[in-house]
Amino acid sequence: MVAASGRDKGRVCKFSLGNACVELDPGEQAVAPLRRAAELMPECLQALDFLGLAYLKTGDPQSAAEQLQILKGLDPTFEGSLSKLLSTEKASGR
Repeated sequence: MVAASGRDKGRVCKFSLGNACVELDPGEQAVAPLRRAAELMPECLQALDFLGLAYLKTGDPQSAAEQLQILKGLDPTFEGSLSKLLSTEKASGR
């Protein structure tokens, strides 16, 4: 097992904090740490997915849709929670 560097630990911490915020209190508290995690780990699809969910849960569907476009640009086959939720909402006419 390879020990994580201080920078990697910070990335994991920001992602974990943001993920916990989305799960426990999906308000503005989740956006900042997840945005930072996405900046630090732009290839981390889960961080981008959770950031999109946080935007959606805080009433910012435009930013959520932008996150989905970024996700699809990185991996067109990625089917995270954000894409499933937006697909469901679109199908139900919301």
